[in-house]
Amino acid sequence: MELKHSIFGYDLVTVRDLLNHRFTNYAKINDQTLMANKDRFAEPPDLSKPIDVYFHKQEQCQQLAADGEVPIGEADMVLQLQLHIGGTGMVNTAYTKWLTKPTADRTWKNAKVHFRKALKDLDAINKITASEAGFTANATTHTENENKVREEIADQLGDAFDNLAMAAVAKNEMMEQLVKAMADLTTSNQTLVSANKKLTDQLATALNKLSNNGGGGGGGGGGRGGGRGGPRDHDKRPSGDNAAKTWPAWCDPDAYCHTCGYKLKVGHNSANCRFADNPGHKKEATRQNTMGGSQLNAGWGNAPNGK
Repeated sequence: MELKHSIFGYDLVTVRDLLNHRFTNYAKINDQTLMANKDRFAEPPDLSKPIDVYFHKQEQCQQLAADGEVPIGEADMVLQLQLHIGGTGMVNTAYTKWLTKPTADRTWKNAKVHFRKALKDLDAINKITASEAGFTANATTHTENENKVREEIADQLGDAFDNLAMAAVAKNEMMEQLVKAMADLTTSNQTLVSANKKLTDQLATALNKLSNNGGGGGGGGGGRGGGRGGPRDHDKRPSGDNAAKTWPAWCDPDAYCHTCGYKLKVGHNSANCRFADNPGHKKEATRQNTMGGSQLNAGWGNAPNGK
């Protein structure tokens, strides 16, 4: 009556308008209906009926909850199905296989397909078992025992294959982790080799610069000394200072190295220095003829000992 127009009557009113008006104003879903729907959703399946009856009931409950703006998510649908099927204890192997699937694959659609097939296979096994039942009580008992043994063996084999599959997956994951770790170590090793080469090159450059600076400084010192002419007053020392000196056992007071200077260990000289192959190093340099070499620690050791 509220939708009726004063002139056109119901000519402009569609069936959709009528239904929307009724649903909006007279078909509200109250709390009692939602609670009853929740209880119905939690009811386990009656496996004496086809499993699709249960699936249809759960989807109806989901639709009603959505209409009442208290939705039941797909994850809740799958969890409730797992609890119901697992509680029956009839398809343990299928239930275990289902739980080992990735979370992304455990959808409501896939769950219906998986457990429908499991129950169908179980029904076929039961029919075969029933057809093979004996005619006597002893035969019946024997068949029942065989069925129990068969089911136990099937469950154990199923569990064993499940465990084997899980172990294979874990092994593959471990191998992938090992390969990744080896690749990371190889990359780190290459980085360290490159850094070590740079440091070696920098050290050689620094030593060459030090050698060149030391040689030039020596020559400059000689020039300054000659410019002043003659010994300085403070260089005049009593004759007692010219007494023979003693040196530590580790050093050679007569040794000289073109790169390393004057203060050297026994056996170290220009010819066998570890930098002997560096560019600019002169293996023939001695204290008597430094050949423009380093003046590092000049003044140390027996004369001639640099300037």
